[in-house]
Amino acid sequence: MNGFRLPALLLVPALLVGAVVYDERERPRPIAVTAVIEPGLAVANRASAAGTTWYCAAASLQADDTVSLVNLTQEPRTGLVTAYPVVADSRLAPGAPAVESITLGPGERRDVVPVNLVDREVPVSLVAEFGGGGVLVEHQSIDPELGAADRRPCITSGADGWFFPAGATADDAEMTLVVFNPFPETAVADITFFTDAGGRNPRAYEALVIPGRSSRLLRVDEEVADRVQASTFLRARSGRLVVERALLLDGTAGRQGLSVSAGASRPSQVAYFPVASASADRTTAIVVANPSEEIAEIDIEFFVGPDRAVEPVERRIRPGQSVQLTFGPDTEDGRILEGVTDYSLIVRSQNGIPIVAERFDVVVGAEDGLSSTIGSPLAATVWAIDVGLADPSRSTFSVLNPLAETIVQATVTRLDGTVVAELELPSSGRAVVDLGDYLNGPGTLLLDASSPVVVERELVGFSSRSTALAVPLADTIAVVE
Repeated sequence: MNGFRLPALLLVPALLVGAVVYDERERPRPIAVTAVIEPGLAVANRASAAGTTWYCAAASLQADDTVSLVNLTQEPRTGLVTAYPVVADSRLAPGAPAVESITLGPGERRDVVPVNLVDREVPVSLVAEFGGGGVLVEHQSIDPELGAADRRPCITSGADGWFFPAGATADDAEMTLVVFNPFPETAVADITFFTDAGGRNPRAYEALVIPGRSSRLLRVDEEVADRVQASTFLRARSGRLVVERALLLDGTAGRQGLSVSAGASRPSQVAYFPVASASADRTTAIVVANPSEEIAEIDIEFFVGPDRAVEPVERRIRPGQSVQLTFGPDTEDGRILEGVTDYSLIVRSQNGIPIVAERFDVVVGAEDGLSSTIGSPLAATVWAIDVGLADPSRSTFSVLNPLAETIVQATVTRLDGTVVAELELPSSGRAVVDLGDYLNGPGTLLLDASSPVVVERELVGFSSRSTALAVPLADTIAVVE
């Protein structure tokens, strides 16, 4: 649909213009089913939970990187933050982890500089453990030379697989992986790549050993060089890991920005992308990978305006490969969205073979930036939307209602319970909300919906932009089928 922004005083009837029209071609109408939590997601526990643990593999790649700890509750939370030095050479001893206790007051936000904990300027992985639930942890990455930044939630569990559909190791790109084992058992993993020149299986990444409570930095561009597209598949033979990819575009080829994010820990039948937009200076690529051993048949469905119908795009993906669609100025795929500014999309498997999808945005112009987001495999009724060092007046969050026959009511509050917005989303509808209407600096909002929705934010700073899914609360998650 054509994007719309909601004013500070929300008029619910005005949201009814968000109805979505697209050709369903006798597809099953989506419904919410049993709640599920897959490993490797960013999921906040309810306040009543016994405890909360967050894992930040790429907590700090530069000296100025920070980790934000947010208490979503109105009760104090006490915990431990443990920083693990990251090594690039397995022959080097990583150094001892550093532990610091921390107490967060009700609704308090605290920023931690990980390199200060280990007292040396090395990459750092971090674990934050709190008694009780209702704590949110995110990390902010900054490249001081480019002025580029990215902000992401950390992860709340390890997994035995990690998948990154997008990636690049071309001349203007640096791609690294941080492979973190915060658990006591040794993990052994294999990493393979599918590139625009075919599959790659670097010997250095076969039977990669990551001892317990240690972290490794892998320079992918040194092993798989000069590739415009490089999908990454990591599978653990034993143990569990937390893996994040850092991708830096230096601007020499006309694109510039930084993305530091976790991958998908499991392929899924569906991937939701609430945020998508088209403009003369923005190019969006949807990269869909098939890590299975069978051909995947997918549809990409577009949520556009009530006066515009866009046919779904169909693709077949061979085992172990990926496909890419690029929407932007002067692209062949972009023609199907001609005249559309804001929209949402869903990537859906049509033959039951699970896939992993990632959106990759590059903006060139006054607000240069790079952002990437793994599509959400789930919906939820409660989401935490955090804003760090960004400009709220230029930042937004988008809400997607994936249910075809359900109108959704949603309430947006501050952490103290103050209601700041009431939303109504029609079936298969979406809304874009200006964060600047409710925040004038770092802060967190909670969205509570009557039925499962998907929420994604787009943060714009003075020299960068970042997109990321908001964080769902654990006992509100549902799969929509």
